[in-house]
Amino acid sequence: MTSPRPVRILLLALLSVAALVASGCGREDVVTEADTEGIWVDVGALDYHIQGSRVLEPGLVPDKSYLSGLPSNVTQPKGDEIWFAVFLRIENKSGSPAQSAQDFEVVDTTGRSFTPYQLDTKANPFAYTAATIPHKGAIPVPDSAQDFDSVAGAELLFKLPLDSYQNRPLEFVIKGNAGDNPDEAKLALDV
Repeated sequence: MTSPRPVRILLLALLSVAALVASGCGREDVVTEADTEGIWVDVGALDYHIQGSRVLEPGLVPDKSYLSGLPSNVTQPKGDEIWFAVFLRIENKSGSPAQSAQDFEVVDTTGRSFTPYQLDTKANPFAYTAATIPHKGAIPVPDSAQDFDSVAGAELLFKLPLDSYQNRPLEFVIKGNAGDNPDEAKLALDV
C-alpha cells in the first residue's frame, strides 16, 4: 500500500508547477501600457519606471549638466525646438541577468516619432546606457550620480519641435531586445 504522504507531496509539487505556468513563470500583472508616468511597465524580464520627464533649459544650472556629452554635430534647438529629457529607473526582479532596452522613442499625437541622442557617458554621468542588469539589480546603479540626482533616473535626451510638444499627450515607447516578451511598452508622458 502506498503511503498518503508521498502522494500529497507529488500533488503539491504538481499544483505548484501548474501555478507557476499559469502565472507566466512568476510574472504576475504584466503591464505594457500606461496612461501616466507613475506606472511601472514591463519589457522582457525588466520593469521600467519614468522617474520624470521635462523640458530642459540650457541656461539653468541643473539643466546644463543634463545637456553635456552631446555629439559634436548636434546643433542647439532653434526657436521652434526644445530639449526634452526622460529619466528612467529599471529594475530586474527576474531570477537571472537581463539586458535593458536600447531603443526608445517619443511619439506625438500626429504620429511623428523622435529618438534620443546618444550622450557621451564620460561627459554626462546622467546619460542612459543599455546594460545587463543582474538579478535584483537596477539602473541607476545604487550610489551613482544618477541615483543621487534629484530625479534618480538615467537620462534620455530628445530634441522635439515645439509643435510636437504642444501636440500632447506625448507617448514614450520602450522597445525590447530580440526575444523579449513582452517586447514593447508605451506610456503617456505627464507634460
